[in-house]
Amino acid sequence: MSLAGAYYRNNTEVAGVDGSRGLFILAGYYALSKRTSLYAEIDRTRYRGGLIASSAQSRQTGISLGINHLF
Repeated sequence: MSLAGAYYRNNTEVAGVDGSRGLFILAGYYALSKRTSLYAEIDRTRYRGGLIASSAQSRQTGISLGINHLF
């Protein structure tokens, strides 16, 4: 089993409005065999400043689960 993680931060200025985005990713991989593996990934994004529209949420969460098989 292996784990990987990352954090990305972007700062943006558009038309004099400042904003930022922070993205955290955590992923895990588990090998079932030489050619087949399972994976799971979760990410969390947070928007600040000018990147938030008046009706939009400031946070998002995504989850991915799956199986890879190499032919």
